[in-house]
Amino acid sequence: MAWDDTKSTGDSLTAAEWNAHVTNQTDTSSGHDHDGTDSKKITGTNITGITVSRALTSDGSGDLVAATTTATEIGYVNNVTSAIQTQIDTKAALAGPTFTGTVKRSVTDGITAFSGGGQGSAVALTTDINEISVSAANADSVALPGGVTGMEIIVINNDAAETIDVFPASGDYVNGNLNTALNVASQKQARFTCYKTDYWFGTVL
Repeated sequence: MAWDDTKSTGDSLTAAEWNAHVTNQTDTSSGHDHDGTDSKKITGTNITGITVSRALTSDGSGDLVAATTTATEIGYVNNVTSAIQTQIDTKAALAGPTFTGTVKRSVTDGITAFSGGGQGSAVALTTDINEISVSAANADSVALPGGVTGMEIIVINNDAAETIDVFPASGDYVNGNLNTALNVASQKQARFTCYKTDYWFGTVL
């Protein structure tokens, strides 16, 4: 059945007339047929002919196309509250940064050294500055993190009477000695500098 061009506003359509209209109607601005034969068509909530899991944008003709940005990448900007580039620009550069205000290092206080000492169960130190407040007996132990060149760790023995042993991570060195602790007296602190991977130089101050 051909579409009846004499139909006007207010005229009723039969089912057959409506089907004929859909079959013959063409979007002359884009060339996309409404009868569903075009490569990109809406079916329910889907647009066929579009790459899956990609963001949608429009091309120079205004047609929908799949961007290279994935759905996962779009999710990364979820909960962003202001311009991302502006936030990035406020971050310090990796090379030669200039800081203002007070520059702070990570600190943990109130650490209890491992009772009985030794390297295997020594309490792991996880921050730049570490205050050991309790050593139940001489040579109770703590352990440095794995040595990464350029790291510096400060260990404060704030126990009133007992020493502590500061071990490297298993397989690392302190003052050239493999898996060997530096003993730190009561009310003293030690500074450990990793001058190359796995090698610490420790000094009691």
